[in-house]
Formats: sequence, C-alpha cells, structure tokens
Amino acid sequence: MNCWSCGHELIWGGDHDTEWEDNEEEQHMVVTNLSCPKCTAEVLVYHVNVEGRTND
Repeated sequence: MNCWSCGHELIWGGDHDTEWEDNEEEQHMVVTNLSCPKCTAEVLVYHVNVEGRTND
C-alpha cells in the first residue's frame, strides 16, 4: 500500500487486538498500523471480525 500523502510505500508496523468503546456488538477487532518512512505519515486500519466474512 502506498502513502496517500507522498506516494511512497508504507511500512507495516503490526496488527494489534483492540477494544472500541462504541462496539455494542462486542465484535473482535484488530488494528493494523502502517507508517511512511519518507513523510512520516501514519495510517491506522481497523478490522472488525464479521461472521461469514472472508479475508480474500
């Protein structure tokens, strides 16, 4: 994935379990963090485990 700010390739920082205060359905959530070594932008991507959904 490329940086939306400068177009450089982002570096994957890891996946982490998380809890969301507004998560009334108590779904398991994971956040992926990515960073840009060129412009220092940071991107967080939240994933919600939805039954029946596949990670294609």
